[in-house]
Amino acid sequence: MYKIFFFLIATSCLFAIDVDEFKQNFQLGYLTTEQGHPKAEGLSDVMKEDLNKGLALLHEIDQGIIPGFDHFVENYLEEMQGHSGRIVLVGAGSSGRIAVDLAARSNPEKVLAIIAGGDRAFVRAREAFEDSVEHGKEAAHRHALSSDDMVILISSSGSASFNVGVGQYAHEVGAKCYYFYNSQKVPERTQHLFDAYGVRPVLVDIGPPAIRGSTRLQSGTVGLLCLGTLILNEDPTLVREALIQANKEIEGRFGEIKHLIEQEVAVLSHPDANFYRMRDENPQGYITFISDMDSLREIMMDTSETAPTFSTNTPRTIYEDHLKQAEFQAFWCQSANGWEEMLGRPVMEEDQKMCDALLVGTDGLSKRHLGPGNLVIAVYKKEKSAPLQALIDQIPNVQELSFASSSPLVETIALKQMLNMISNSTMILMNKVDGDYMIDMKASNHKLTDRCIRLTQQTFFRRNIPLTWSYEELFDLIGHIMEIKEHYESTRNEYTPSPMKIAVTMIQKGCSADEAIALLRLINEDLSILFE
Repeated sequence: MYKIFFFLIATSCLFAIDVDEFKQNFQLGYLTTEQGHPKAEGLSDVMKEDLNKGLALLHEIDQGIIPGFDHFVENYLEEMQGHSGRIVLVGAGSSGRIAVDLAARSNPEKVLAIIAGGDRAFVRAREAFEDSVEHGKEAAHRHALSSDDMVILISSSGSASFNVGVGQYAHEVGAKCYYFYNSQKVPERTQHLFDAYGVRPVLVDIGPPAIRGSTRLQSGTVGLLCLGTLILNEDPTLVREALIQANKEIEGRFGEIKHLIEQEVAVLSHPDANFYRMRDENPQGYITFISDMDSLREIMMDTSETAPTFSTNTPRTIYEDHLKQAEFQAFWCQSANGWEEMLGRPVMEEDQKMCDALLVGTDGLSKRHLGPGNLVIAVYKKEKSAPLQALIDQIPNVQELSFASSSPLVETIALKQMLNMISNSTMILMNKVDGDYMIDMKASNHKLTDRCIRLTQQTFFRRNIPLTWSYEELFDLIGHIMEIKEHYESTRNEYTPSPMKIAVTMIQKGCSADEAIALLRLINEDLSILFE
């Protein structure tokens, strides 16, 4: 009865795209990055039972980037070296942030980064731009790509339509173009780039990530490692040696990492925290990172992705002081603004207003909840700067996380891995991962909507529970849930769980969306209780 009822409601006004067109272009379960890693099947169960074992499992999967790095060095590095013109790095989401990070470390006259959604997307995810070929062409035109450029498209899954637009434009102007990706299979639109537009594939397949679909993890890390070696011109042999040493050091620091995770969970799960609220009802429940510039981008790459990946709040602009703060946010310790230093160049004119409104320096920190019930973590490489130490001295109970290596690139990689380990473990313990399924993502673009549908199916399959709902019916159900969430959050200003959690609860309990939301609140959004 419920199933038919939901279907009739959902078909009235859903996504602007037809379901058959959607499936043709965005049904992406075949991608390597959307598969499950064989060692991570019960990741959330392991993590909740024994945090040390969970960290060891994440660390073991992280080390899979080394064979990928070796493959890149042996098969692609030499061919891509020695370009005399400009190098243009292009990506959406976490891949775009990798592009920005590497360009900022380089000569701005030599290396340019294009991120889907513009400069502001480095701090605040703008997922819809990933789906647009036209936005890619427009960005390429705006940055005046020419035949003198070498373009490197970056996408862990190889599925970003934005990259297709840039790749087509690069072909039109005669620019040499590579595509760095991590999936054995790619969508037809990407394969067409290879076949018809002369884009050179650079496939570095390291297998599925530790959490299904979470390309910011191992896939993102191997992209940063491989392309960082190329762009920053580090010796690959020395990089590999430093990386092996860094892995040993990270393993020896599980106690320190575990302590930070436990502190984050304590802050977020406190009854007075705003974690499950739409408003700042109390001045607590927030994780704040402070950093020198050489570590800030690594933190931003981690914190910016928590919003779409785990349905947390995005960093707010000065025009959004009335909205709840972001649960995770990072600030530079040395300046009121910091955008130009972070990007390594001036902000693009079209993004200037919004970037100025997204405060990433000390002005933003002054508006942040830092008192009791919150957590501040200072992150740095090798040694703290005097401004960072001054901030640490001013804020009570600041925790610290640092990493030093003989290789600047490996410092970046190791710090990224540790930050990923901390944020993902915290989210697992906050019931935002089920097994290795990303169950709290926002359905904020077509790729994430498809993932939401597939993982809803797989949540039942992994428990050997038959599911009679078709892909098309789940597509409509998710659309209906998004309408309900919009009503709760925009009209009633009430927090709601992720669309996938609501869908799973509605199906499992045969209830309405309203009843599912109420039940999820009662069980603290723990799906394992739902299936008891």
